[in-house]
Amino acid sequence: MKTVGYAAFSDDAHMKPYHFERRDLRANDVAIEILYCGV
Repeated sequence: MKTVGYAAFSDDAHMKPYHFERRDLRANDVAIEILYCGV
C-alpha cells in the first residue's frame, strides 16, 4: 500500500512529505482514509 506521511530526517530539518510502502493489510488491521483534519 503506497502511503504518504511527513518526516524530518534530522533534529534541525523541516518536515517534508515522505512516501513509503506499507505491508498488505492482515485480518486484524483496519484501513482508514482521512479526508480532512482540523487543528
